[in-house]
Amino acid sequence: MIDAESIKAQINIQDVVRADLGEPDSRSGNVEYWVCPFHADNDASLAAYDEGGWKCYGCGKTGDVITWVMERQGVDFRRACEFLTDGDLERFSTGERVERKPRPVTQAPTGDWQTAAQTFILRAEETLWSEVGAKARRYLELERGLTEETMRRWRLGYNGAEGFCRTGDVGHGRRQAQGDLVAAGGGDSALPVG
Repeated sequence: MIDAESIKAQINIQDVVRADLGEPDSRSGNVEYWVCPFHADNDASLAAYDEGGWKCYGCGKTGDVITWVMERQGVDFRRACEFLTDGDLERFSTGERVERKPRPVTQAPTGDWQTAAQTFILRAEETLWSEVGAKARRYLELERGLTEETMRRWRLGYNGAEGFCRTGDVGHGRRQAQGDLVAAGGGDSALPVG
């Protein structure tokens, strides 16, 4: 198992950012500032802290030395750690094997939530076949190669641009993020329902 904490403790984020972006635009105490490479920045809003970590006060991105490499190089956690250790992960290994535990089995939502999910699914299916869903149907046909028969057989649906579904009848009159109903087939694009 990779000892990420050891990597973060031994590799200075400022050195890594400096190697990536050049000398900082300014310094204040133990903080160095650069123009942020993650957005159109003119104010050197990216801060790297001597004690570890970085944050852009313009776009809000934040992280540690490992996430910096992941973001900048577009690599996964392991590849970022390999980069930072020059491929010597043995030196930063705990020697422990991580035993993955199976996920606990959760019960499906009951009662009102099931009803709300089914209503959402039916509405999404109806929307796909309405005028509102025409653009989504064209995408599915032309870009994804699906036929009308396939879409109907697999009961595809479209949630439009709402991104939320009203669950006032279910809970406490609040809007729930679409992720709350993903298990029931909800979403904000053409997707299988039911």
